[in-house]
Amino acid sequence: MQPFQNIKVLDFTQVISGPLATQMLSMGGAEVIKIEPPEGDAIRIMMDTPDTIGTGLSPIFVALNAGKRIEQLDLKSPNGKARIAELAAACDVCVENFRPGVAARLGLDYESVRKIRPDVIYCSVSGYGQTGQHRKRAAYDSSVQASSGMMSTTGNSESGPMRTLFAPVDTAAGLIAGFAITSALLRRAQTGEGQFVDVAMFDAALWLQLPTISKVLAGDKVPGLTGNKSSNDVLTAGVFETTDGYILVAGMSPAQGRAVLNAVKLPEALWDTYISARAGDPALAEDCSAQIRARFLMHDSAHWETLLCEAGVPIERVRDLSEAIQLSRETGRSVLRDLPAVNGPVHRSLGPIYQANVDGPRASDDIPSPGPSFHS
Repeated sequence: MQPFQNIKVLDFTQVISGPLATQMLSMGGAEVIKIEPPEGDAIRIMMDTPDTIGTGLSPIFVALNAGKRIEQLDLKSPNGKARIAELAAACDVCVENFRPGVAARLGLDYESVRKIRPDVIYCSVSGYGQTGQHRKRAAYDSSVQASSGMMSTTGNSESGPMRTLFAPVDTAAGLIAGFAITSALLRRAQTGEGQFVDVAMFDAALWLQLPTISKVLAGDKVPGLTGNKSSNDVLTAGVFETTDGYILVAGMSPAQGRAVLNAVKLPEALWDTYISARAGDPALAEDCSAQIRARFLMHDSAHWETLLCEAGVPIERVRDLSEAIQLSRETGRSVLRDLPAVNGPVHRSLGPIYQANVDGPRASDDIPSPGPSFHS
């Protein structure tokens, strides 16, 4: 028996964070009924590939919504409102990621749904939460990367602040929402009571920066653009160029650092020299860094990978995404999978995010239908 078997989820979410949360529940056995506007979820046509243009089935939409039951409704129409009332009466969980205030105007807020289903678990996902002066501000992953301080530490003096191409804030918010809903369901099993849970993308972004932000909260200086420098600023941790690419070395502890220095044939004392110099003698610190960079430039990435793995030091070549996908296949994990082709290309997508010995998450092979608005 999967953990969310017999749990019904009414899903009003779009784009990434909300759909990711409900997809986690779906993979855990929940029945998810996704309500789309007549024009469909906006991400149906975002991040398309040449094969999916015009289908309403972008790869990210398929990944986040495979296995869900999709209904397209006009939430402002009498028929749409009647259908929602019918669905809400039977649902255990309701999830929405409208901008705060929109759900209330549609008659879909927590208080309205609770009148139909008193023990409902209701989760709202938004940029800045349901309270406070920023609650109605529009938010995307990239805008929260900016507001949360992420971009202020990503990049270097030449590049300026940089965002990431992937969506860390959306992804974290979706995972947090899934955890919050799970917690609320566990509480309901113990108390019989429903609950309202409020998830903010901004909060998720702060948690993602825990190692750095905890130091700032403790009074440490606010970091600037750090480029590829290690978060704890040691000599043997960072990105280094080799003869054929780049490697990430994480010699964070003194023992690991000395192992790195031995591998590149530099004196172990350089570890302490750098630590002493980084605060009061920037020129000496840079000289230490230059010495280790020069050593890594003497061999290719495979040489260093073999040598440092044997020494027990975390090291990885900086792979591109195609190489990362190949590495995943080599690990034998189930996070990557192929969905059956349905009148079109095979969908290569993501599967469960973790594995369990029994009754773990299962990814559905049911690809969402294009929906009436995409039949052209």
